[in-house]
Amino acid sequence: MDMQVNRAGGTLGLTRLRSAQRWNTGESSTAGEGRRPHFVGESSTAGEGRRPHFVGESSTAGAGRGQDEDDGAGRGQDENGGAGRGQDEDDGDGRGQDEDDGGNELVRYPLFDGVFMFTSKPIGGRGRLGLSGRGRGSCPPFRGGAAAGRGGAGLGARGRGAPASRGGRGRGAPAGRGGRGRGEAAGRGARGRGAAAGRGGGDDQGQDHAHGHEHAAVVPLGRLVNTRRVYSDDDKRKIYAALLRRTSPDCLNDGVTKAVAAELMVPLRVVQRVWYDGLSGIENICNKKPLNCWCKRVEFNPDEMKLVPPSKRTTLKDLAYELGMSKSTLQRRFKEKEFRRHSNAIKPRITDDNKKARVRYALCMLDPDSEDPKFQGGYNIVHMDEKWFYKTKGSQNYYLGNDEEEPYRSCQSKHYIDKVMFLCVTGRPRFDADGNCTFDGKIGMFPFVTEKPAERRSGNRARGTMETKPLNVTRLVSREFLIQKVLPAIKEKWPLEDRWSPIFIQQDNAKTHVLPNDPEFLEAAAAGGWNISLICQPPNSPDTNVLDLGLFAALQSLFQKKSPTSILDILMKVEQAWNEYPAERSNRVFLTHQTCMVEIMKLMGEHRYKIPHIRKGVLQRLGILPEVLHVDHAIVNAAREFII
Repeated sequence: MDMQVNRAGGTLGLTRLRSAQRWNTGESSTAGEGRRPHFVGESSTAGEGRRPHFVGESSTAGAGRGQDEDDGAGRGQDENGGAGRGQDEDDGDGRGQDEDDGGNELVRYPLFDGVFMFTSKPIGGRGRLGLSGRGRGSCPPFRGGAAAGRGGAGLGARGRGAPASRGGRGRGAPAGRGGRGRGEAAGRGARGRGAAAGRGGGDDQGQDHAHGHEHAAVVPLGRLVNTRRVYSDDDKRKIYAALLRRTSPDCLNDGVTKAVAAELMVPLRVVQRVWYDGLSGIENICNKKPLNCWCKRVEFNPDEMKLVPPSKRTTLKDLAYELGMSKSTLQRRFKEKEFRRHSNAIKPRITDDNKKARVRYALCMLDPDSEDPKFQGGYNIVHMDEKWFYKTKGSQNYYLGNDEEEPYRSCQSKHYIDKVMFLCVTGRPRFDADGNCTFDGKIGMFPFVTEKPAERRSGNRARGTMETKPLNVTRLVSREFLIQKVLPAIKEKWPLEDRWSPIFIQQDNAKTHVLPNDPEFLEAAAAGGWNISLICQPPNSPDTNVLDLGLFAALQSLFQKKSPTSILDILMKVEQAWNEYPAERSNRVFLTHQTCMVEIMKLMGEHRYKIPHIRKGVLQRLGILPEVLHVDHAIVNAAREFII
C-alpha cells in the first residue's frame, strides 16, 4: 500500500495515495503547479512553502532533471564558478560535508529496495547495495550518491550557482538525482540544509531541530541489511507504545518515526505502518495473517518405514517409492533426524562354542587378586597379526581447484595392484608417573618379502638383477619369522623390570600360524631364561585383538597419505607410518579392547554391539585417563554362569 507523508505545522500524518498515483523518477515541477505530491527524483521550487516532500525529492525553480533554466548551465557545467571535482568554492568544506553546519547529521543507509536506515555514522565507499561515491558524509545509495563525478558540477560533481546534474550538488541551485544543494531539498541519495531531506536525506534543519528533537543514536547496520522479518504482535505493541510516549494519540509530531525506528532498530516504513494501523484501533496493530498460511507439513511415520524390507530401503529414492512420498520430503525429514543412515558391515559367523570361548577369554582378562572386578593392565600380552598394504586404492578422493589438472594414476591391472604383507607385533605402551613414555610397545613391523635375481631380462633391468618380491606365507615361513625376528625383537626391547615375568604372544587361528606347542618355538622362547608362551585368541573374534580393533586402520590411514610408487617405496612408507604412530593413541586402543570385552560379557559372547566411546581423548587431556576399567559384579556373575 502506498503511503504519503505530509509535513505541515509541525505534525506528520499518514494518508493513502490514490491508485492513479505512482512513483516517478526524474519529474520536475514549478512553483505554479500547486501543492501536489512529489516522488523519487522530482525537483520543485524552494519557495513553495512547507508542502509534502517525499524520499529523494529536490526543489528548484522550474529546473528539470539536474538542469537550471534560469542560468542555463548545461549538464556538468558551472557558469559562475565551475567548481572542480569534489571542490566547493564557498568554504572549501570536505566532500560529503554540509557547507555551513558540520554537526552530527543523520545519514541514510539502504537496507533493501525501498527501505532505508538512518544513522549518524557516515558510511562511504562502494557499497553492496548500490553504486556510491566516496568521502565523508556520503552513503551508498542506489544510483549516484553525494559524491563527486566527472568534471566540475557534472556527473557526481558540485558547483556554486550552477546546477548539479546527475549525482552532483550545487549551492543555490537544484540538487539533481543524487546531489545536494543549500537552501533546497536534497535529491535522491543526498542531503540539504533548511529544506525537506530527500530520500534518505541527511540534516533536516528547520524541521526536526525546530521542534527540539535530537538525532538518533548510531544503529548497528549489519543487523537489518537484506533481511525480511515478520514482526510479532508484541513487537508491534512496543513500537506503538514508543510512538505514543513521544506524541499525542491524535497527532504525530515531526521526527518521531525516525527516532523510534533508530531506537528499536526497525525500518522507518514499519514504524509508519504501525502508527497508521493504530489510528483505527489498537486491535488493528496485530498481525492479520493466519497461523498456517503455507503448505501443510507432510508427516513421516517411522513405524511405516520399519515395515519395508531392508533390501528395499537402501537409497532414499527406493524408500520414498515404498512410502509413497517425495524424495525431497524424505530428505528434509532425514535432515531433521527423524530417521538415520546406517552402514552395515559383514561380521564373522559365530557358533555357540565360539560365544563361550569369547566369554571365557574376557573373564580371563580380569584381575584375579581384586575384590572388585576389574581388568588387568595387559602389559604382558603381545598382539601379533598380519596386514596387507597396497600401493594404491582402486578409487581415491582428492580436493582440487577449479582449474587444476586431475591426478593421473595407472597400473597394469586394477585386480593385481602391488602389495606387501607385514607381520605386526605390538604391546601396550608404558608411562611413568609424570606421563612420560618409557616403552612405546612397538616390537616390530616385519615385511614378508625376499630378494631374488630376475629370471629374465626386460627393458627396465638385466637378467640376474636382484629384485624385491613378495613372499608367499606358509607355516614354515611363519615359524621362521617368529623364531628369527619376533622373539629376538621382544627380548631386545622388553622392559627390564618385567624381564622374568611371563610374556604371552597372542595370535589368531589362521592355518599358517605356528601352533602353541610347536617344539622349535618352545625351544627358542625358553632360550636365555625367558618365559614366553604362544596363545590363540577366540575363533572369529577380531575384536579381541588390538591390531584388528583399531591399530591397523590408523596405520593404513597414515600410509595412504604417503602415496608409494613401488614395492620398495611401500616398505619405506609403512616403516615411516609405524614410527610416526604415537604411543598415546596406541594406549587408547588397549583401553578400547577392555570396553569390548565388557560388551562381550554383557551379550554372552555376541558381537552385535557398538564399540563404546568413553571420551578417552578428553580424559587424557584432563590427565584422568584410567589404566584399567572396572566391571559390575552382576555382569561378571552372569558371564560365569553362561560358560558353566
